[in-house]
Amino acid sequence: MPRAQDVKLLLDIPEPEALFHFDDYAKVLANAIVSSDPHFTIGIFGPWGKGKTTLLRNVERHLRQQGRDILVVCFDAWRYQRESHMLLPILETLEEAIGERAGSFQHLRAQIGKLAKAFAYSTTLTAGFASVNLKEGLTKLEEETRSRYYGWLEELGKAMEQLRKTRAKARIVFLIDDLDRCLPSKAIEVLEAMKVMLDVEGFVFVLALDETVIEKAIEIHYGGEYGINGRDYIKKLVQMEFTLPGLRPQDIQEYVKVLIAKLTGLDQKMVAALAEIVPIIAEDNPREVKRFINSTIVASAISARAGMLVHPAAQVCFMGLRFKWPAFAKQLSEQIWLAATINGYLAGAANEVPEAMDAVKAILDKHPGLEGFLKMGISRQLLKLSPNDLEQLIFYAGVVEKARTEERGEVSPSGLLLTFSEDARAVLTKAADEARRLHHSYLETEHMLLGISAKASKRTSDALEYLGVSLDKIKSATESVIGPVGKGRIKRDVDLSPRTKRAIEFAFDEARRLNSDYIGSEHFLLGLLRETDGVAASILESLGLTVQRFKEALQKKDFST
Repeated sequence: MPRAQDVKLLLDIPEPEALFHFDDYAKVLANAIVSSDPHFTIGIFGPWGKGKTTLLRNVERHLRQQGRDILVVCFDAWRYQRESHMLLPILETLEEAIGERAGSFQHLRAQIGKLAKAFAYSTTLTAGFASVNLKEGLTKLEEETRSRYYGWLEELGKAMEQLRKTRAKARIVFLIDDLDRCLPSKAIEVLEAMKVMLDVEGFVFVLALDETVIEKAIEIHYGGEYGINGRDYIKKLVQMEFTLPGLRPQDIQEYVKVLIAKLTGLDQKMVAALAEIVPIIAEDNPREVKRFINSTIVASAISARAGMLVHPAAQVCFMGLRFKWPAFAKQLSEQIWLAATINGYLAGAANEVPEAMDAVKAILDKHPGLEGFLKMGISRQLLKLSPNDLEQLIFYAGVVEKARTEERGEVSPSGLLLTFSEDARAVLTKAADEARRLHHSYLETEHMLLGISAKASKRTSDALEYLGVSLDKIKSATESVIGPVGKGRIKRDVDLSPRTKRAIEFAFDEARRLNSDYIGSEHFLLGLLRETDGVAASILESLGLTVQRFKEALQKKDFST
């Protein structure tokens, strides 16, 4: 496990490495930009996190290797949203790029500066007219200003044409990123500015964007008033579309290796678990890969600092549930016993409570892909955790706050999936502690009896007293037959034995039968009585207890008052 001070996060920045065949894609796109007549737009399309910026940076790298005939201008659109009009920062960014570049493009700088000033004055003048609500339209002054603007645009075109007569390969390539992060009005301003500049031969634009977002922005901006379809608008503006291909599992596995190599202090078991689980959880989204790894190593470091030591695979698996199946992760956090029941279901264990198995099947069917994930060998490290360890793991993972007592009785829609009461949780914790104290590898039914004797609710203890059986009697009888203290190191993880799992399943079956909205220590005792293969059943029967007698005692009167 990484120590808290060793945690290093993966930053959300473009990867410099040539991953996912991006370098091949970039070479082809750069070649198309250099070889074609410079009068077109390329669209790099893909949803959030798929690597559009990384590909754009790779295209930039290849273009800059082409020599002095290619002027690359990088424009991050969202950084300029507060400008009065997006054409102004576009022209200013172009002017700065020329200023940083000695050589043939320098003579364009003056025209671009004049063009920017003319447009700035024009927009300021227009705003002034609007503020005084002049109805006669453009004044002579404004007409002259606009005329100068279009005049300078024409002059820029002539200068570019003159340059290309002596340097046929000369072109200015705009790489525009994060357009889909802009407000709709500002995104449209960029697109409209591109239209104007595409009238000048020698300009190429490469747009990296989520096309569905921009199409929606176009329709929002025009509001349907002009009958403009967002998709049609993009098709007219973009002459070549390149949609980022999906990533294969082996691509993601390789990416995980690259990312993990940047981190220090990771347990090798966690490294192996991340390599196996991340491709399933993050699918083909590189940004989600980083988010998942960051969240997992932080949760692991926090739990390690708190002294909790569980198998790294268990932590990675639970974080996987949290990311991909959050509703199930929340349900598991509220119904800790569910892990053991699902484990039994997946293992095809015999003698399981049919109702419980039906409930598990209903849960798994509700979440596509979940059953396959939980069937993975690595996922069993999570399902076989003791209730106490699982509860701690979930707590430090930060999925949900520790539920308040009054919230623990919530019944799921199935009417069967109940939650543990406070005393039931205390019983499980005490039982696990007893198993560890005795160096036993499994939490057996007799350990559950020791937990009940120490942490049972008043309702349970009163019902037992009514039958003439005290909690002390149960403790003494259990200690007289329990196995000897084992040898070796105390295990942090204590697995539920098959008998204990069945007893817990019988417990929630009894709770359902008694119309209870929680599972308490009284239901645990009934479950232990029903699990006749366990030592606990023999101990309780020797004290004169049966399922029927204890149920009658519980129902005789309200023992909780």
